[in-house]
Amino acid sequence: MAEIAAGAIAVEQLVATGVEAAAAASIARPGQLTKASLSQIAIEPSNQTSVPALARSHHTLTVINEVAFIFGGKGSGGKPCSTEVHEVLLPINEPPKTRHELYQPVGVSPVAPVPAPRFSHAACARGNEVVIHGGRDEEGPIANDGHDFWLWNSELGTWSRTQSVNQPHESPLPRYGHSIFFDKNNDLLILHGGEGIGLDEDVAETWVYSFAEAKWTRFPSLPVKVSGAAWHGSTLYSIGSESHRIVHALQIDTSSLDPSQVGWTTLQTATSSVPGGQSRSGSVLVPFNTIMGRCYLLQLFGINRGGAVSEHESAHKDILSLQVPSATLSGSGIKDNVRDALPQTESGSLSWAEIEPTPTEPPSTQFEGKSYPNARSFFGVDDCGDGKRVILWGGEDPHGDVEGDGWIINLE
Repeated sequence: MAEIAAGAIAVEQLVATGVEAAAAASIARPGQLTKASLSQIAIEPSNQTSVPALARSHHTLTVINEVAFIFGGKGSGGKPCSTEVHEVLLPINEPPKTRHELYQPVGVSPVAPVPAPRFSHAACARGNEVVIHGGRDEEGPIANDGHDFWLWNSELGTWSRTQSVNQPHESPLPRYGHSIFFDKNNDLLILHGGEGIGLDEDVAETWVYSFAEAKWTRFPSLPVKVSGAAWHGSTLYSIGSESHRIVHALQIDTSSLDPSQVGWTTLQTATSSVPGGQSRSGSVLVPFNTIMGRCYLLQLFGINRGGAVSEHESAHKDILSLQVPSATLSGSGIKDNVRDALPQTESGSLSWAEIEPTPTEPPSTQFEGKSYPNARSFFGVDDCGDGKRVILWGGEDPHGDVEGDGWIINLE
């Protein structure tokens, strides 16, 4: 009987060890995004639209409920585009195929104002609304907006303008080339960076707007020029122009909005041969959340800061990912904590990786199809919100010409 009992204990230990080993092997798998398939979107023009109308750069693309809304930008010849809102349904088939519609600029009443043409503005989604802030025209920053911004209702197809509390010297100056983000938990708008008259070109300002109070609050500025920014959780991430592989972070307590209690932290990412965190013009930093709760910052395309768009060697067509710390209680957060505790394993957090594209067949349309997007800058892009896809549209090619193609990036 003793031999049987000893054998049973040995079997139990063997099974337990096997389970632990399997769990450890699963946890030890790298958490980085390394592969993606890129598919060009085939558009079927409606009676009122055409694909060339979507050829533009310096515009914004905002996804709301499986629909991408494109606004503003510069068209062929560098002229500001008209103020229609273009709607592109996110394709669900493969190869991706969809339709394009547009909405004429209409105010909430017959006499209500609508936004002026602009480019290099900022946009984000707030519920069913597209928020538009700032931008410029051929003369310079749009000054008539003041420190207000525009809301486009995607259900009604109408524009309205915010009316902020008058705060002399306590509101952001008109600007362009900046970023805005929406914090849905506290109904706040976060603004970062930008250029304009009266702004220090070597400093990136940070402002937070409360929709409940119709009021701006200034937060600490980042003392470097910014080439990309993203908002995740309650943290603002920013890539500065001073060095490669450096990411700055500002954690904001959105419940108290006390700027005296926060400050910028510099995050030195892991050393590697991947050129992540480069200071690029016309590049975009996109926060991407997976189904498991892991978050990545995707740096897409762009040109080397200081280089001319016409210089082929300065144009990029790569997609890079930086894994940032996951929420502690998420599935990936728990996994990452365990992974960091295991010998010879790491979570991949704060390390850059280059995403390897999987070739796809170009679409068969009346327009020229491609298997991979050209190198470009100043394009529109957004997370599709499903933990799988990012949509990209338009931009400026290395010759300074505008692109009119759209792409779905399926991340693996």
